[in-house]
Parts: sequence; structure tokens; C-alpha cells
Amino acid sequence: MAISPSGTFNYAGIVPDSHVQSSGRWQLSDVSGAESSTGGDSIVHNRLVGLQPSLEITDVGLTPDVRVSPHTGNVRPKVLLSRLTLRSDSRDRATIAAFSFCVDQALPRSWRGGDVLHVARTGCGGLGLSVLRGDRLITAIGAVTAVPHGGLVTVRIPREAIREAEDAFRRVDPRFEFPELPIEIQVESTKRVLYGGRPRIGSYEVFVEHGFYLGIPGTSECVALSLNGSCPETAAICSAQLLEYADLSELVRW
Repeated sequence: MAISPSGTFNYAGIVPDSHVQSSGRWQLSDVSGAESSTGGDSIVHNRLVGLQPSLEITDVGLTPDVRVSPHTGNVRPKVLLSRLTLRSDSRDRATIAAFSFCVDQALPRSWRGGDVLHVARTGCGGLGLSVLRGDRLITAIGAVTAVPHGGLVTVRIPREAIREAEDAFRRVDPRFEFPELPIEIQVESTKRVLYGGRPRIGSYEVFVEHGFYLGIPGTSECVALSLNGSCPETAAICSAQLLEYADLSELVRW
């Protein structure tokens, strides 16, 4: 069973000029279409940390210990971390008081004032983050199909092609299904379909740790894209991998 809408979020906000130097909070807003007025169905219209959370970025030192991904067997990166904390502005439309997660410290330091940050939590509990500069994607990490990609990039699960492939295999084995769904990444006219790898596509460095794993509720993809010269590739990759570890995130209840 997927997480209810009240356990998810889809926020956006403009990066302030002082975000690197200051640990002060800045504002995000819900862009999921949740009903803002009081009343109504809280399961449908509430979001994890409300509709107008603040974001605080703090440095928290090195990744605490060595762990191995249960999905791929890769060792999680040992890097300096920044903690991104989303805090509810009030109890109205908020399921919990605060939620935080960690990324490579170099990732938020690559953002500029005026960039637009998008951050989402999916119905599978996956986290996705993207940063746009104008209409151009600077970076996207984690469950990247859940966040915007700008005008030149498209990232999606190619479900129609997957269904066609499954239909072909089911003529041999009626119970066949793909346990992992690949990710389709298109930059301008160049398109790739990947389960894993680290290709360059157009002006983007791309990393696919894994695709979408089927299940209840399933496991979101782990992907990183970084625009050459705008975001450190290793920071994007490490941040995408770090999002998958529950011990680096925290939910604070009322």
C-alpha cells in the first residue's frame, strides 16, 4: 500500500542570495495542488510538513558510519553532509512538525540566489530534489521522476514500452514481469533507457544507481543528473545515494 497524500509532499521555493552563508530559514510552498482551506479530508489534502514549510540548511559533519545499499550492494559515500530540515509553519494541513534529510555538503553550495528548488516525497517514501536556473536543470537527484527537469530534459519511467516488452515475454511465460523498471532520460534529442550506469548525455553527467523496484509500495529510482560546470558531479551522485538511507532522515512529531 502506498503512502497516503498526507505523508507526501511536493514543494518549491526560490533560493535566497544568502543561503550558503546563513543558516536562517527560507520559505517553500506546496505545488501539489492540495486544498489550502481548513476542513475537508485531511488524508487527501494534508501534506507531511504542511503547505508553507520553511527550509533550514545546516552542516552536520561526516557520514556517520559505513553502510551498504540493500538494493545494489554499493557502500554509501563518506562525505561532509548538509542537513535540509523542513519545518511546518503551523499544525494546519501538516501531519508532522518537521522532516529532515542529508545531502553532500557541496550540493547546496552549488546553488545560486534566484535558483528554484523543488523537493518531493513520493507515495513510496522516495525523496527527489531538483534545482532549475531559469528553465535549465542544474541538478536532479533521487526520485527524479517526481520533480521538474526544465525545458531540455525529460526523465520518466517508459511504461508503454515496458508493457509492450512484458506482453512479448508473456507469450512465453504468462506470469512474467520486470522486477525493476528502467528509467528513460532524454536531453534534447538524445534518449537513453537505463537500469544503471554513468553516461554523459548531452551537457549532463548522469548516474543511475537503480531503476524503480516493484513492490508494495515499491522503491523509487535512485538517479543523479548534473549540468557540466554548474554542479559537482560527485556531489550529485553522493547526494542521490544518501537519500536512500533512513538513518540520515528524521521525522519530528508534534
